[in-house]
Amino acid sequence: MQTLMSALPYVLAAIVAAFAMLQLVLLLKARRMRGRPAPDLSAVLPGTHARVVLYFHSAHCGACRAMTPMVTRLAARHPNLVALDVAEHGELARQFGVSATPTLIRVENGVIRDVVLGTLSESKLAALVGPAS
Repeated sequence: MQTLMSALPYVLAAIVAAFAMLQLVLLLKARRMRGRPAPDLSAVLPGTHARVVLYFHSAHCGACRAMTPMVTRLAARHPNLVALDVAEHGELARQFGVSATPTLIRVENGVIRDVVLGTLSESKLAALVGPAS
């Protein structure tokens, strides 16, 4: 029992380090996506838009459940903001390299300009989406 208790701080430190490394890998992956051509969006977005913001979310994600009502409100004013459940649009999520939710991807003129992992405030999301149409 004494050996187990003396190893506990090291086990906890290893878990924290593994979590931090995972976050770093996801962040670096998101940065590498910038500037790349975006996959075809015609299946999820009728018409053409110079700027599109894709909101990838999932039903089991707590942060997504908190953010989705805000996205829905903004999407009513911004037709270029599209919410996509990864369970329903798995292939498109794979094409964009989405590996965590929530993920927001801003596409301008067919090129990925920004990738945001995690939640945003309503004002930051509105700035990412741009002026209302």
